[in-house]
Amino acid sequence: MRSRPWPGIYLWICLILLVEGFLNFVFVMEYDILMSFAVTAIIVSLIIKAGDRAIKWAFISFGGINFVFYLGVTLLIIALQQSRGNISLEDINTVLLYQHGTWWDIVSPIFGSYGLR
Repeated sequence: MRSRPWPGIYLWICLILLVEGFLNFVFVMEYDILMSFAVTAIIVSLIIKAGDRAIKWAFISFGGINFVFYLGVTLLIIALQQSRGNISLEDINTVLLYQHGTWWDIVSPIFGSYGLR
């Protein structure tokens, strides 16, 4: 077996996963986790290839962004609850759609937004 530099073929595998996830998104379900996995894997592999300094920089940067984001959302929810009473983050129409809707009911808004209807 030939020695190939990493990530090498791993990036191609991630791109295939991205395409497969996109096809699943278009033809099967409104959201597909495969695309998120593929994009995350590509980003992480490039960070790892860049070395220890890049890993430390990414850890601190992305960790800080996440901390600030979640802190902001938490403070916003607390402020909204105090000003308006109890709030719900659940969209009833979406819940009913997935509980009682057909496959076509779920995917038809996708085709309508791209003019394919």
